[in-house]
Amino acid sequence: MNMKKLGFIVVFCSFLLTGCSSGPVVKLPDGTRVHIEIAQTNVEKQEGLMNRTEMDNDQGMLFVYETEQDMAFWMKNTLIPLDIIFIGSNQKIVDILTMQPCKKDPCPSYPADAPAQYALEVNEGMASEWGLEIGDLLTLDLSS
Repeated sequence: MNMKKLGFIVVFCSFLLTGCSSGPVVKLPDGTRVHIEIAQTNVEKQEGLMNRTEMDNDQGMLFVYETEQDMAFWMKNTLIPLDIIFIGSNQKIVDILTMQPCKKDPCPSYPADAPAQYALEVNEGMASEWGLEIGDLLTLDLSS
């Protein structure tokens, strides 16, 4: 086998082994992959999805915290309606809420019913479309 063919095989096999992933994803119970941006710093968490006018249905933003805690989010300067999926440290869904854009202060707060370590924001209606329920196990692949 010549080196050119061998190189192609190695690259192709690596492509297959990585699951064709490009960037971090949240894998849903049915295998659906949600491509995510990660909000980890305080600045990233404060900005979130503010001022965005659209997002693809297979995209979202994952807010990452050190430990489980009581959480509440708001939609100040967020222009698109969102579902927020609160996820415990065991990667199981603990709550799902729908949040509407806030056009003027005071903006309502959307608290989770249980402590969470992660919060995944996706387009409104996607949690239902994906059939997600409290207790479902998600897989957070943050290293891709």
